This record gives sequence, structure tokens and C-alpha cells, in this order.
Amino acid sequence: LLSVVERKRIPLSDLGVQTPGRLLTHPDPVVARKAAKVFDELRGPQLTEKSALIGKFRAAFLQPPDLKNGKELFEKNCPVCHKFGDKGKDVGPNLTGVGLHGDIVLLTHTLDPNRVVEGNFISYNVVTKKDEEYTGLIKSENTEKVVLKNLEGEVEIRRPMFLVNPTILWSSDDRA
Repeated sequence: LLSVVERKRIPLSDLGVQTPGRLLTHPDPVVARKAAKVFDELRGPQLTEKSALIGKFRAAFLQPPDLKNGKELFEKNCPVCHKFGDKGKDVGPNLTGVGLHGDIVLLTHTLDPNRVVEGNFISYNVVTKKDEEYTGLIKSENTEKVVLKNLEGEVEIRRPMFLVNPTILWSSDDRA
């Protein structure tokens, strides 16, 4: 996989958010070192550009905040996935209190949202035996079913057979 990505036959972006992290922390040190080398070569320019952009906008944090503009920007762009106070949807991370992490963390997460993704915010794809496809975050799961949540709401899927695969989480006969 890493050789194919290195030769740019598969774009790095096709690996999603979770796979690079798994490869970088692979239990086989040879694989982990190879992943670090390949990702550094491919992401180097991108990370440099994003870091420069973060540095450029960091100066804005030295100015007094424009709370009205910030509220308008949030209400226009963010509540589709994120919740702040009592506004928005609870699909992505809740942004209430996010400012406590400091300006550089907030700015980095805003300008480079996939740099760090917590495991509970990784999206999964589920394909049932009936070829129904579902995408979402795992809200809950047990040996009988899983509940996915996404922008449309929640879906409960029975899971008599579990597959270990990052893109097809399991197969199921039907929804509950």
C-alpha cells in the first residue's frame, strides 16, 4: 500500500483520516518508518503551506475579538455539523468551550481540521448484505446492532456478521 501511495498511483487523500495514523503507529517498525518517510514526502509541502497560513492568521488573535462577526460566521458555516451552546447539530465535535485550548489550537483545527481527528469522530461506511450503504459516526454498538449518526439523523443496523475492514465495517441482513 505504501509503495503504491509513494508512486502516486493512489492519492494520499484516498486513505482517509484514520489509515495514515494506523500506518505511522504500525507495530512493525519497518512499516512505521516507511509510512513516516512516504507521508513526509507527500504531505511536506501541504503541511508547510498550512503552517504558514496558520502563522499568517495568528496575528489576528492579537486584535480584540469581533464576537458579532464570529457568531455570524459560526451560524453561517458550522452548525450543520457542530454544536456551540444550544445551537447546531451534535455530529462533529461540540465547540462549546473550545477557546479554552488556546488560540493556536483553535486556529489549527479551523484551518487544518483533519490534522488531528479523535477516534469517535471517524466516519464509517457500512454495506449490508442487501447492498444498502450507510455512512456515519458510531453512536453506539453491541453484538446485535450498531447505531450510526450523520446529518440526516440516526440509523440502526443489525449486525449478525462483523467484518474487519476500515471501509466496510460489517455486513448485515437488514436495519432494525
